[in-house]
This record gives sequence, structure tokens and C-alpha cells, in this order.
Amino acid sequence: GGLGLVAYLGLTGGALSDWWYVSRSAFRRGLTQMGSKFSYLQECLRNAREALQDRLEAVQRRQDEALQGQEELREGLGAVGADVGLVRGEVAEVSGKLDRMQAEALFTLRGGSLL
Repeated sequence: GGLGLVAYLGLTGGALSDWWYVSRSAFRRGLTQMGSKFSYLQECLRNAREALQDRLEAVQRRQDEALQGQEELREGLGAVGADVGLVRGEVAEVSGKLDRMQAEALFTLRGGSLL
């Protein structure tokens, strides 16, 4: 029996340890150890997931703050644009008045020299 098993394992490339008897208690201990390792792995994965979730939330907060800042900047630029429009209008008005005054001064000077 044993010699036949050794010959069979030699032909198939198997190992003798594949045929060892495992008692129920050893099997249960092995399952318990595997279960504790899986529990540890599960805890590590849960911690990693929580850490990633925290980082994602921090990135989301920073993005929201940046978007809020952009919105405030956009509103401020809109107000500046409106002010620039008002200043342009005033400059154009003053420029027109200066042109009229210059024309009147030239007319007066020319008219005065003609008299």
C-alpha cells in the first residue's frame, strides 16, 4: 500500500504531505487561525476604507471652498466691471466737456484776434 502510494506520487508529481491525515481538532484549529487572519484582514481593509473616505471628504471640502472662492471672485469681478463701465462713461463725459471747452477757447481766441 505504502510503496504503491509512493510510486503513484512519484509519477503524478504529488507530495506525501498531500495524503497526511488531519484530525478534526487540527482542522478546526486551522480554520480558527484562518478566521482570525481573515478578521485581521477585514479590519485592515475597513481602516483603509475609512482613511480613504476621510481623505476624499477633505478633498471634497477643499474643492467646495475653492469653488466658493471662485464664485466670490466672479461676483467681485462683476462689480469691478460695472465700476469700470461707470468710470468709462464719466471719462467720456469729461472728455466731451474738455473738447467743447477747447473748441470754445479756440473760437474765442480766433474771434478775439479778428476784432
